[in-house]
Amino acid sequence: MKNKGFTLIELIVVIVILGVLAVTTAPKFMNIQGDARKATLQGVEGALKSAVGIVYGKAALNGVEKGKAIVEVNNKSIAVIDGTPVASKANLDHIMQTDIHVFNGITNGQTGPYVVVFGFQKTVNAVYESQCYLQAANIENNSETTFDTTIFSDGC
Repeated sequence: MKNKGFTLIELIVVIVILGVLAVTTAPKFMNIQGDARKATLQGVEGALKSAVGIVYGKAALNGVEKGKAIVEVNNKSIAVIDGTPVASKANLDHIMQTDIHVFNGITNGQTGPYVVVFGFQKTVNAVYESQCYLQAANIENNSETTFDTTIFSDGC
């Protein structure tokens, strides 16, 4: 009667092959969390730009696409400048619903009104230090105000 099974050498070869595969593929999967955070910020940015477009459309329908005004969207008042939402926590809480923390804050070098920051940390300073956040701001160019977003993902 013959014994059936693997020899010790065959088992060691299989373990070595699995080890080589693990070493070569592990770096691809090491930054999955960082990639997920970047993708989340990109998704939030897309949703935010879509919401801004809806608010602008509503402002245009009401004839208030120039200057300051209040626009009603889904029974919520949205302050707008030149048809785009004012970048404030209250405004963006009305047009966006997200699990990402939303803060008012000002980054270094930013002047003018507050910018809104979407981040994964619990305080605005921690968000800035993490270098993994989405910033939304009203930018004034040639006497026209626009809504601008920037993703900072170096720390994701």
